[in-house]
Amino acid sequence: MLSFKWSLLAAAALAASPALAMYKCKDANGRTAFQERPCESTGTQGNQIEVRPAAGPAPAAVPAASAQATAAPATDAPQTEAERLRKLNERDRKQRRLKDLNDREISTAEGRIRSATNQCERRMGGAQHMKSYANNNLAGATWEQSLSAEMQAYATQCAAEQTRLNAALDRLLAEKARLEQELAQ
Repeated sequence: MLSFKWSLLAAAALAASPALAMYKCKDANGRTAFQERPCESTGTQGNQIEVRPAAGPAPAAVPAASAQATAAPATDAPQTEAERLRKLNERDRKQRRLKDLNDREISTAEGRIRSATNQCERRMGGAQHMKSYANNNLAGATWEQSLSAEMQAYATQCAAEQTRLNAALDRLLAEKARLEQELAQ
């Protein structure tokens, strides 16, 4: 019986113990400091702030039978404040990335595709124009054949560059779709 009384007394003492006292103090220069002791009276302003455990207040006692019925699965809600903040940070990072994709990266990738297409058309057009100067003789035929080979090389380079740029754009669009889907959940 005596140990039961001591257990009750210890539990009451723990429940009645005050939370950690913290003080927010501002000095004369406007700098803020957080400390465990009251602010100095000379040239400082401050007040005591309430400090709670990161996980929040202790849950109220629930009978064992109803605790199992009302307990949410561990995957529904974060278990700790740190986990909640990590998830919040991850969501914020995804929103910033989605905004960056929408505002800048996708339009930049589309601009690169247009620029590469224009450059290819100019090179092909220039080579085609040079073909018109080829004379109807052996030298002209040789030059025309050289220009045709050059145009074929341009076409191959352009196709490879277009494929690379389109793949990059497709990756950005897929990332955008994935982020939108994850943020919608």
